[in-house]
Amino acid sequence: MVALVSDAGTPLLSDPGYKLVQEVIKSKFQIFPIPGPSAITTALTISGAKTDSFLFLGFLSKNKNKYLQTLQKYSDLKVTLIIFETTKRLKYLISNIFIEYKKAKIMVTRELTKVHEEVIHVDITNFEKYIKSDFNFKGEITIVLELNNDKKEKIFSNSYLLKELKKLKPSQVASMLAKSSNQSRDEIYKRCIALIK
Repeated sequence: MVALVSDAGTPLLSDPGYKLVQEVIKSKFQIFPIPGPSAITTALTISGAKTDSFLFLGFLSKNKNKYLQTLQKYSDLKVTLIIFETTKRLKYLISNIFIEYKKAKIMVTRELTKVHEEVIHVDITNFEKYIKSDFNFKGEITIVLELNNDKKEKIFSNSYLLKELKKLKPSQVASMLAKSSNQSRDEIYKRCIALIK
């Protein structure tokens, strides 16, 4: 008998244990699951978000372009999204969500079922407060997202463009934002050039 255990909750949800499972299946051995604690289902059940259809995305890409593209891709499915995140990127997520999804709802949780459990609900009415505050979150952060992608506001403000232009070239900003905007790449590029003149 061989056992696969994890110190990070249910095995295989945030580790590469599936590779071992694949080999066991190929070898014709039977596998018996013994579920461990799962931040995914625990967070979902207290979120108030729709539970009839949800999607777990794990940790999103460290590349900011791919990060936003992933959210854009799955927002069209109109299902609840669950992701793992780090404290360092929490403000980035919150600030960018409400640029495009004005009706979004976010629940941020950490250390669920433990002594330092914490839950905050973020929407368009209070997100600026959380952007300005210092998050002291430590430990596991699980986020439940309802992007409510019915009618997206897709024209980016000048202040947002200027913020992106501090990090990227005008052509890069235009390419990135055109994928989730009513404006074309050329239109955004011209706005960027006008802002930096």
